[in-house]
Amino acid sequence: MEAAAAALSLMAAVSAATAVAAAAAPLPPFTIAPGVEMPAVNLGHPDDSGGKRTNEAASTELWLSLGGSGIDTAADYSNQDQVAIGIETAVAKGLNHTSVFVTTKISPSDCSQASAVAAVQADLKQLKRSTVDLVLHHFPCRNAAGNAAIWAGLLEAQRMGLARAVGVSNYKASDLEKLLEDGAPAPAVN
Repeated sequence: MEAAAAALSLMAAVSAATAVAAAAAPLPPFTIAPGVEMPAVNLGHPDDSGGKRTNEAASTELWLSLGGSGIDTAADYSNQDQVAIGIETAVAKGLNHTSVFVTTKISPSDCSQASAVAAVQADLKQLKRSTVDLVLHHFPCRNAAGNAAIWAGLLEAQRMGLARAVGVSNYKASDLEKLLEDGAPAPAVN
């Protein structure tokens, strides 16, 4: 029963990836930071924290083989190792690894600058990469000071060459306003 469900899931992924890749071809990328262009359509990976391992390697490789280039994942999804395998498989089949745009999201255990840098490094290890194109703070901290600390850590990770661009995710306008009050650089995306 599980094998049949997995096959159906992969078939659905093939159909969806084919449709999206065909539709995405004419869409131009977005410039999100100096020298950083993000594809308009990215393959998102569902949360696999339940441990079901839902063919992430196969769907990633398929997406890339159909001409997709953007990959969106997160440590919280518990599948970045599978995403890495999918990318490696596509590269082994001739895909230029520099054509893959990888976005990951961090959720550090505490809202500190050091934990943000450590979370980026942990994501890179899971993804088997030395750098990614975009790192996002997945969810805001409970207070502005925590957000500022995480943001400082992301900027540090970018200066270290671990990410080409950094941004936030799921921030409200008020979270962004507080983050920028002290003149911090604006996130590439929210």
